[in-house]
Amino acid sequence: MRLPWGRETPPERLAKMMLALQAQGCHNINLVSPSHVVAQILAAVLMAARQGLRLPLVYNTGGYDSLEALADSVLDLVIVVTKTLI
Repeated sequence: MRLPWGRETPPERLAKMMLALQAQGCHNINLVSPSHVVAQILAAVLMAARQGLRLPLVYNTGGYDSLEALADSVLDLVIVVTKTLI
């Protein structure tokens, strides 16, 4: 089911959004639970980097991504969030 407030963003638009955040003075691009759109993110990062993107990329995950996938990435920081039930 698609939620009513979301919308698809093509890589070209995402690249422009990343560059706009950089121009506004943001310190990083924080990607939260992005596993399902990694291919689109990588395409956008490549486009944005060619246009001057220099911000660090933070991959904020729940820990379900493979270590191999994360090790061979363009990420600057990986944050794994775990929840413990007591």
